Amino acid sequence: MKAVVVETFGEPSKAFKVKDIPIPFHDKPLEPSQVRIQVKSAAINPVDAKISRGLLASVLRKVRPPFVPGFDFAGIVEDTGSQVRLFSKGDAVFGRACLTQGSFAEYCIAEENDVHKMPSNVTFDQACCFPVVGLTAYCGLVQYGRIHRGERVLVVGGSGGVGSQAVPIAKLLGASFVGAVCSKRNVPFVKSIGADKVYDYEDTPIMDIVRDCKPDILLDTIGIDEYWDVACQCMSTKTGRFVCTLPPGGSSYEHALDWKSFLNISVAVTKRKLQHWTRRAPAYSIIITLEPAHLREISEWIEQDKLKVSIENIYSLDEVIQAMERLEKGRVVGKLVLKIQP
Repeated sequence: MKAVVVETFGEPSKAFKVKDIPIPFHDKPLEPSQVRIQVKSAAINPVDAKISRGLLASVLRKVRPPFVPGFDFAGIVEDTGSQVRLFSKGDAVFGRACLTQGSFAEYCIAEENDVHKMPSNVTFDQACCFPVVGLTAYCGLVQYGRIHRGERVLVVGGSGGVGSQAVPIAKLLGASFVGAVCSKRNVPFVKSIGADKVYDYEDTPIMDIVRDCKPDILLDTIGIDEYWDVACQCMSTKTGRFVCTLPPGGSSYEHALDWKSFLNISVAVTKRKLQHWTRRAPAYSIIITLEPAHLREISEWIEQDKLKVSIENIYSLDEVIQAMERLEKGRVVGKLVLKIQP
């Protein structure tokens, strides 16, 4: 099969090679709980770039070159393990692939729990965009943010992959007001996905944004430490919740995490939690785990046309380096997709 292979950790032009490799488990049975997918489309996420650069090598010790990257996929079930009951050969599905037998290939492997039937009203290109960012947004608001109907939400990075899902999901979960922060050029887009008010960070100071929005939940999808400092001054220290997709200082990490980095992160996280326990800050949490069962509700919203996705560009598998370089430039509006097979 044709696949993207990370042969060595590094920047996209160094790490990625498109080559022919054997189909996973082509010569032996699948693990009992696994599904083999014929991949039609795969979406790109920032975590794919971090893994391929080796920035998470100390965390994901089993991930060593060579391996096939990519989490998000949409495609057709090609084979199932002996204990799989929810899917059959030929089913159209979407979900998250296993770590080292990823979706940037004509075939990938996924655990049954990470797969869901594809909604009938979307294309493969659209369906592949939802799993990672949709689950991150949902879990950030529900699992970590503990959102209640009638609450106010502020999404930092409203035009990105996670942010552009968090805005409509917050509305679907009953938020009375959803504010979003983005650059001036993306304001019309973020308004179009349902934000009640959009703040241009280039023109409006962070303090003014948070004071005006008065959020019960602040979901930071970028990792900007200044928002935490402002949240401590402007949000309720009893009921406010600050949820982040990256650890303190996370937006500035450009090198592989080592023991010193982990120590610094642990100290910073502990400090923030202590601030809340002593009623000097809102509750603080980092999105660490994603519950795949939530993909069921996301799928229902997609089927009902209540949740959509914006795709900035679609690339061929041979253009993976170009696609990843575009991702790493930042300010992507919505998602980038790899078209694996027609």
